[in-house]
Amino acid sequence: MLNISNNSINAYVDRNAHSALHSVESISSGQVLKRLLVGSVFALIVIMLCTYQQYLMRKYGDKKGFKAFLNNHWVGLVIFVGILFGHV
Repeated sequence: MLNISNNSINAYVDRNAHSALHSVESISSGQVLKRLLVGSVFALIVIMLCTYQQYLMRKYGDKKGFKAFLNNHWVGLVIFVGILFGHV
């Protein structure tokens, strides 16, 4: 039978809660603002690319719609680079 006391459980929870709080406190407001700004810029680029794709599909039908589908990899690239820059 396992013998685990409440004190050992509380100590474990306190250590993990303290480390989580420490990691949250280590992010300065400047870093948060930088991440928000970078995320907003890349989100705006993705919105512009998606709007362009919708324009191609609506105006030109199947012929350019297929081109819009093929150009969708740029959206994925911008999202990937945005996430990458957000963590640097």
